[in-house]
Amino acid sequence: MSIIQSRKKRMFRVMLLIVFLFGIVIGRLAWIQIIATKDFSKHHINLIENSVKQRQQSFVLSSGRGNIYDRHGISLLGEKELQTVIVFPFIRESIERSKIEALTKILQIDEQSLVKQLKSLKRPTYLQQNGQPITVSTYQQKEIESLQIPGIIVSNYHFQDEEQMVAKHLIGFLANDPKEIEEKYHESLEEGLLNRNSLIGRSGLQKTFQEILQGTKESKIAYFVDNQGKPLNGLASKYQIQEDQFYPLSLVTTIDKEMQKATEEILQKELQASGLKEGSIVILDTKNADILAMASAPDFNLNQVDPNSTNWNNKAVQVIEPGSIFKTLIAIAAMEEGVVKEGEKFFCSGDYGSEQFTCSKAHGEITFEEGFAESCNIVFGELAKRLGPEKIEEYAEKLGLVGIVGWTDEFFKQENFKQIDNEQSNRVFYEPMKRKDLGSILRTGIGQQDVRISPLAAANLIVTILHHGEVYQPRLVEKVIYKNETEYFEFPIQKRESLIGNERSYERLKKMMEKVVDEGTGRYLNQARWDLAGKSGTAETSVKGVYNSWFIGYGPVERPRYAIAVAIKNVDTRSLSELEKQVKERIAKKIFLELMDELALKKK
Repeated sequence: MSIIQSRKKRMFRVMLLIVFLFGIVIGRLAWIQIIATKDFSKHHINLIENSVKQRQQSFVLSSGRGNIYDRHGISLLGEKELQTVIVFPFIRESIERSKIEALTKILQIDEQSLVKQLKSLKRPTYLQQNGQPITVSTYQQKEIESLQIPGIIVSNYHFQDEEQMVAKHLIGFLANDPKEIEEKYHESLEEGLLNRNSLIGRSGLQKTFQEILQGTKESKIAYFVDNQGKPLNGLASKYQIQEDQFYPLSLVTTIDKEMQKATEEILQKELQASGLKEGSIVILDTKNADILAMASAPDFNLNQVDPNSTNWNNKAVQVIEPGSIFKTLIAIAAMEEGVVKEGEKFFCSGDYGSEQFTCSKAHGEITFEEGFAESCNIVFGELAKRLGPEKIEEYAEKLGLVGIVGWTDEFFKQENFKQIDNEQSNRVFYEPMKRKDLGSILRTGIGQQDVRISPLAAANLIVTILHHGEVYQPRLVEKVIYKNETEYFEFPIQKRESLIGNERSYERLKKMMEKVVDEGTGRYLNQARWDLAGKSGTAETSVKGVYNSWFIGYGPVERPRYAIAVAIKNVDTRSLSELEKQVKERIAKKIFLELMDELALKKK
């Protein structure tokens, strides 16, 4: 009897365990299907949304993301809204020959081309001609709709024409990053504005203004299909259109699209002709330091971005060795601190006599102004020694050559919002010990040693000189606008409250910069359409025989409109003849000349 009772108890326990496990399974299923349908697991998966996606084919008519315009309201993204023909893959199996012929006549396209497009369909897309969506008139729309072909729909579509896109390094790219979406944009995730597979800004304006540009949900058109991809009987196409008078928000930049395009073309052309790869150009408005154009090379493919590559980095805001353009700052500091006397003459034998500090040639007896025009290292090494490291760094900091220079202030829940992505900090000294070393001080005076300056900061220094010591923060974005084009926020022009130095020093420096072009290292620019002024620089890099070629300046001299910095990285002069070296090293001047001539023609 006891054995039978024991067996019954074991059976009861087993049955109880089975019921318990079955209850867990039922509970889990209930949790998944009833409670956690929109927020399943730690990854916040929307089960309903995913199940719908599995049984529908959809085409995105609009990403819901905001646009990015130039100062004249022209899209830098090449985005435009048009009415076109959307086609779904299942049309391949069902469309009649007579319908194809009718569609061909309405759209006025080649029948063979249309058939080829329909047969190659693997996912919903638009009909195209010469690589562009076919634009359909209201009359054509009515004619197509009268054919009543399931899977062929006329609709408004936001098309991004990549051939019309400029300023890719400024705008940046989009990519998917589920982890960042969950950690940084969880509110947008909860509101349904983003999902784990959404594309977010990973560089440029797309990144810095991600929360502004992310906008509304996608607008799309869809068909419900069976497991073979055929439309379910009785179910027509379904539109999911986001209608909002105010959103998405868009950006109005300070960029001039026409100028930006010309700048990019000139940079790419000259780099290719010289066999070089890296460089950048910055053009600022001399009135307020607004960025009119900013080009960077090498180029990159927005659709195939390699995160491990540096091609997508904006070289115009990356710091490099400035070389002799830094003598512009030394000149200001020397005049302001009185370490150079009026009419004083220096002597350049080509060698300082110690510290292995030399000049490109023996200039002999030379004045301060002549030393600037001829870019004499001995003159500016001596001035750096007289100033001392503390004064050099003090003036660099005051004039925007320490730290970042781009627009920074409070905006959209951020106290220290930076418009420009990945802007590197400019610097003069890196290691404190080098401030005490004479050789380091001499080399700092000619823009070598630890000095690192970005082309943006260099161009901004020109604006500061033209404004007699008034330091601006260059803007890249002028304002944020609603969908109806009314203003959401305007970024004020920022400048430092106090002037640095006195007007006399800056007027004297401007004459010296004119002298550079008239009779100094910038004589190549004498052929320009405008009278120009500036300073050249050939900076040594860590590799002997490889230089950075610079030219910074402004034009026209009589009434300056543009401040420009051109910086070409890693100009390799090894194994070249002396004449070949000179031609290659002047590439920055050549680009500066082409840009100024292009601007002169445009204004004329």
